[in-house]
Amino acid sequence: MKHERAKTVVAFLLFSLIFSRETLANFFGGISLLLDRPFTTGNYIIPGLG
Repeated sequence: MKHERAKTVVAFLLFSLIFSRETLANFFGGISLLLDRPFTTGNYIIPGLG
């Protein structure tokens, strides 16, 4: 029973670490877009060509 609980705790910690990294990456990516202003009104953005 102790081993199952330890596995659950380890899995939760790994999931939290992965989720927090992705969240932080998205947050700082959004800040970068706000500060750099690479697009202006009227620009067309075509995904997949960069």
